Amino acid sequence: MNDSISLVRDAFVERLKADDFRELGLDGSSPGSVHDFIEFLTAGNIMFRDFGLGDRARFPDLTDLTTTFGDFLHKPVQINGNQVEVATVFRDTFCFPVALGLILQVAAAHSRGSSGEAALSEVHAANWREWVAAMEQPEQLRLVAAALLASAEVEFASRPLLSFFITMPIAGKFAMWGPNASSGQGRKLPSKVIDCDGYSVTTRVSRYEEVECDVTAYEWEATLTMAGASEPDAAACGMIYVFEREGGELVGGLGDLVIASDSMADADVIQVKSFITQHDDAADVIEKSDLCFVWIWERRGGDTKGLGAKCLIPALADLRRRFKKVRTVVFDARPGQFSNWTSRVDPPMVALEKQTAVENLVSYIQSLKLDFDVRSVFAGSDHPFNESLAAVGEAVGAGHDLGDDEDFDDSIDLDEWCDEIVGLLRSAGLVELANELEDDVAAYDEVMTAVKHIVFDSDIHYLRPSSSGQFDPAYVVHYEVVPLPEALVEIEGMDDFFSALPVYIDLVAIYWLDDYAVCEVRAPIPFGDLTEYFTLVRKPRPVNVMAFLATLA
Repeated sequence: MNDSISLVRDAFVERLKADDFRELGLDGSSPGSVHDFIEFLTAGNIMFRDFGLGDRARFPDLTDLTTTFGDFLHKPVQINGNQVEVATVFRDTFCFPVALGLILQVAAAHSRGSSGEAALSEVHAANWREWVAAMEQPEQLRLVAAALLASAEVEFASRPLLSFFITMPIAGKFAMWGPNASSGQGRKLPSKVIDCDGYSVTTRVSRYEEVECDVTAYEWEATLTMAGASEPDAAACGMIYVFEREGGELVGGLGDLVIASDSMADADVIQVKSFITQHDDAADVIEKSDLCFVWIWERRGGDTKGLGAKCLIPALADLRRRFKKVRTVVFDARPGQFSNWTSRVDPPMVALEKQTAVENLVSYIQSLKLDFDVRSVFAGSDHPFNESLAAVGEAVGAGHDLGDDEDFDDSIDLDEWCDEIVGLLRSAGLVELANELEDDVAAYDEVMTAVKHIVFDSDIHYLRPSSSGQFDPAYVVHYEVVPLPEALVEIEGMDDFFSALPVYIDLVAIYWLDDYAVCEVRAPIPFGDLTEYFTLVRKPRPVNVMAFLATLA
């Protein structure tokens, strides 16, 4: 079993780096991360699957989050009156279900190649399907779960529990800003360099025309570079939304604003939706003002305090010169050091830290005395894909067009697969659209657009080709096709894209258009094949999402 266990353990250790196991298809009764497990126990009671330990565990309140994970595992916990160590609960409520998911992941990864023969041989399996069946036997699972427990203890032995809730700044590094903070796509407007005393601030703006509605989206980014430095020391970025107006009267509304925010990333949709729901006068605000959203503004860890503001203030002044109607600035007031904002229950120390951090951030924003109507939002979603899809679905349901989406043929029979598609839509939060489909009043294109978002966007974190660019799916037969082996060597980023593709999505073709590549992918889902096209540009707002297709297996 050494080779088989090693394969699963290696996959486990790799996922421990991000502490995120949710995409393994775990159900709600299993923690999706070590963070979640700690959170469950610090709630006092824990509900978990019946792995022979009973139905409830009782754990004393934990207020000292400086305790290390290694010490934490050896603390006592009551299981139906019997005392065991936390390690036992961790093994049975976390390692067991994670092992099941990782076994499937390992099998899927190795079935594409020829490696892993030793693992197949030691369990007398002729193929990876038989290997999965052998590894899922209770005795084998116990061995795997024990190995995962040992690995977690080694990896996190000296890590304090507080570190699972707060990301501490690293000297010389940005916490959030980086290559994926902005897309670099869209139609670029002239950049602006603002010289200041000892440093300069550069602002860049791109216009997006991905959707056709009465609101135009612009992405902006600003960087502060100290005199003589080669790399930025502070950065800020966000979005601008300009409303169509006729004779000074507003044409686009709040629904158009949501649709326009979907030009870029799920995080943008959530911020816009938060602004609408958290500010009762949102409709009045857009009557008088276009909107500027600030998603990131920060300095490198260890740099002089205040550099973030020194970057932001001249950038906002430049944006106001460019966009005369921008009089309102909306800040995301969630401090970036916290890894989770939708916990059902936070340990007391974490709850206090969050409250204090929010108050300090809002107070600091006010102290800047910006010449704008300043608003704050709390876009508290750790699953932005789910919520953004629901928000866009609401806007579409209210009669707002998604714009330049393709026309679908009738290759998928909505009647035949109604129950499955309804379940898929509901799992993504599109309850109204699911109800319309059930009542046989949903538009085919709306349903298929939503299905494609769910199937592809949950696991492919790359941008689609711009609708205003030169790529047109109707003319793929005229584009240069690059063979995969050649593309993996010659096209930058192709290897990363191919490696990141989920096992249920096939790479069909790679097209070369002058200076960039477009990949055609296909998802053979239960109710038909879906095709979509992606560039090699990563989404600018990285997100964590759940796999929805497990519900159709």
